[in-house]
Amino acid sequence: MSEFTKGIFEIKKSRSYCEYVKYHSNNLLDITKVSRQEHMHSNFIAWLLNPTESHFLHTYPLEKFLLNLEFLKDKECNAESRLDKKIIWKFYEQGFVDTAQVRREYHYIDIHILVRTKEKILPVIIENKVKSHETGEQTDEYFNYCEKVYQDRDYYYEPIYVYLVPEFNKNKKPTNKNFLIMSYQELVENVIEPSMAMCKEEVSKNNMRLYLQCLSYQDDDKGGTAMAISNEERKILSDFIEENRNLLISVLNELSSDVDESVITKMTGAVRDYSKYLFNGVEYSKSRLVLAVVKQYVNDLKPVDYNSLLEVFPDSLQGTNRGVVRLADDVRKTDKGNGGKKRYFVEDGDIIRLPSGQNVLVCNQWGIDNISSFIEHVSKRLNYRIQKI
Repeated sequence: MSEFTKGIFEIKKSRSYCEYVKYHSNNLLDITKVSRQEHMHSNFIAWLLNPTESHFLHTYPLEKFLLNLEFLKDKECNAESRLDKKIIWKFYEQGFVDTAQVRREYHYIDIHILVRTKEKILPVIIENKVKSHETGEQTDEYFNYCEKVYQDRDYYYEPIYVYLVPEFNKNKKPTNKNFLIMSYQELVENVIEPSMAMCKEEVSKNNMRLYLQCLSYQDDDKGGTAMAISNEERKILSDFIEENRNLLISVLNELSSDVDESVITKMTGAVRDYSKYLFNGVEYSKSRLVLAVVKQYVNDLKPVDYNSLLEVFPDSLQGTNRGVVRLADDVRKTDKGNGGKKRYFVEDGDIIRLPSGQNVLVCNQWGIDNISSFIEHVSKRLNYRIQKI
């Protein structure tokens, strides 16, 4: 048996692999090939947001949906969208929502909601785009229609417009800028999963779990992309990577001669550890943490020259001939990103200038195999406090 075949065999024996297969087995939505049909997703969302439906959660999912809009508005992609946060804040009041009328395909609108509150009615318009992009100027048409129908401010609040897209399409913007862009991942994390946790009706709870499973279905038409990933599946995948990290990398290395390098790089990146670290109150990735520590040391103790800096940050911490730090003039152009992969921080704000006038670059090649040694070293020698989060 070759090492490659043995690696695959060992991966398939792992506990986390079996958990993943079990998680996705016998999913009726995938079996019947409807997990990427837009109407199915719209039907589920309309069911969840309808206070009178069989989940017996009443207005809870709808309120979670509306409250989440406040945070969406703060995102750069929604800077031009229209949302009165003062209206959203009212939904924090217990009992503010009376009920809601939820309709599908009303005047061609995917999900049309009239939320009846103690004061007025709030129209909520959801345009759902699973695979297709906006046809013509749909959002303009829906906006113009609703602005006319719901213009009486004594009876209606200003309508809220939401453009719902899968995670792989979250950068696609609607024609009408008044629509708030919401990804399915945000819907999962802020609406569906909290609703599932609150649900006491077992059939409805199982339906929600089934729906979450279908969102991460690997659609070949979309290059194996997922609409969203639940926390449960994320935990399974995390355990799978942790349990099989070395085997996965070995298998990918075996494939390197047969598969495009960019694909291997992407896949290898997926099995890396993406832990974050807290240093001086700021959150960093592994490589950015090293840069921040070296900068802090230079700022604190002002080492005279490169050799003094090298004494504190020896090459052995990084584990290769690239070292932790290098004189900028000694680093090859390819390692600076000119015709090759950028292996050092070379942006103006990242270059460190020593009192000697020497410019120093910090290596960005850090992973689970060498970051622990670096953290242990600076914690003992420099008394720097670094916390993994």
